[in-house]
Parts: sequence; C-alpha cells; structure tokens
Amino acid sequence: MSFDYVFNFAGETKTGQDEEIYQGRILDLSVHCAQEAAKHDVKLFMEMSTAQVYEDSVEPSTESSEIKPWTDVAKYKYKAEKELMAIEGLNLLIVRPALVYGPGALSGLTTRLILGRIHKYLNDNMKCFWSKDLKLNTVHVRDVSKACWHLAEWYVDHHESDEIPIFNLRVVNEHLESIFNIGVKYHNHLVSTLAKIDLAAVVEGENEKHLGPWEELLEENEVKSTPLTPFIKKDDFHDHSLSIDGSKIEQTGFDYQIPTITDENLIEIIEEFKALNLWPKNDIQ
Repeated sequence: MSFDYVFNFAGETKTGQDEEIYQGRILDLSVHCAQEAAKHDVKLFMEMSTAQVYEDSVEPSTESSEIKPWTDVAKYKYKAEKELMAIEGLNLLIVRPALVYGPGALSGLTTRLILGRIHKYLNDNMKCFWSKDLKLNTVHVRDVSKACWHLAEWYVDHHESDEIPIFNLRVVNEHLESIFNIGVKYHNHLVSTLAKIDLAAVVEGENEKHLGPWEELLEENEVKSTPLTPFIKKDDFHDHSLSIDGSKIEQTGFDYQIPTITDENLIEIIEEFKALNLWPKNDIQ
C-alpha cells in the first residue's frame, strides 16, 4: 500500500506534562513518522505545529516572525519542525494554527465555555486576569481541515522552490457574555501584576473556585463521566498574546469558511457535547 499524502496531526496536547512525555509523544513521534514517509517517497508530509511558537509581539506574527515558544507543547513542536527540516528527501509542509476551536475540541475555547457555564450557575460575573486587549486569535476546526487538504494539493501542483513552506492559520469573551448572559470583567492592573509573581498559587485558587461547582452541575444534570473540565495549569494561564497573521495561505487561493467567531459557532460546540451527555443538559437560557 502506498500513500500520496501523510498528515501528522498526532502529538501530546495536554499542558503540564513531564518533559519525557513531550519528547516521546511530540518530537520522537513526528520524527519517526517523517522518516518513514521519506523512505516511501510520499508526495507530501504535513506537520501540524502551533502558532504558540512565536515571540510575543504587538503586531500579528507572520511565518517569518521571531521564534520564542511559550508553552512546553510549543517548545517540542518547534523542535520537531527543526528535526523534520533536516530529513533528507522529505517533502515537508508545516502548518501553524492559532487556537483551534469547534465541535470535539476539549480545551482552548471549550475551557472558557466551561468557565462561563460555571459562572452562570453561580450567578456572578466572570473575572479575567491580564487585559481585554490581550489578543487570542482562533481558527475553526473546519477551516483547519479545509486548509490542510487545500495545501496538500497546492504543494503537489504548484510548489517548486527548495524552501520548506510554512503557513499560519487564524481568523471571546463577548460571546461568553451573550450565550450565558453573564458579565465578563477584568481584574485591575495591580491584581494581574501580583498574579504574575505567584502564578502557581493563582492557578490553584482558580481551580479550587471552579472544580466544585462544575462537579455539582454535572451531578445535578446526571452527567456520569466527561472529559470536559475547568481545570487549568500554568501553561494555560500565560499573559501572552496569540496574535497571528493568517493571510499568506490566502495567496494560494484559500478562503476561510468561518472567518469570525459567532454565538452559533460556540453553541454548536456545547450542543454536540450535550448530545453525548458530556455537558449539563439544563444549560443556555
């Protein structure tokens, strides 16, 4: 059996894991898959990386922006990128998506939706750290899928240079306000500054605040088991913007199907989890 395209979407995505986990489940996994792909002379090996590899910047990061990974997952994703670039005979293309959201996503915006649901249950405002100006670009999972197939065909039909192509993908809080009818506020600058000094304590406090009410919600709605959780780790709590320029791919003829987040996009995520009995049924009013 032979393959034309190999899409490597595998890899550890959970934060707060030991270095050995990321070494084995990101770096080693990607390298071994790519080496086999090169042996079989596949037309394209696509590596799914992350836009969290870029240095924090006021301006949106392009594919040539400075690299400074700010999560452990991103550090090992970038190590994998460099290793793959060195594999002789590998027809490589790298994709760096912003925060991927949509049906089936267990983290990212889904965690924020869970927190919004908890604050609806508690009947209080959701207070966020850092600033409302902290940018968090996203991309819908349908656009990620569409982009990957588009880029595979583009690579085979049009890519001619020796340069390894890299493409960003990108297109919440106000939506949490509207779908749960709660207020979203921000801690003042002093509180956010103090939070940076002892981030571990802040994360622990946030988890203590949210885990109990979430368990109550699940029990009241007879949700026996769910992978969904409000639990966060330090890598989930950075005051680092995710501001990405995703226009390069549009030069290849690609257009984003879902260019902005809408309430309907987020409600779709919730409704799918409710249908699987993974989310409280007595939900949005």
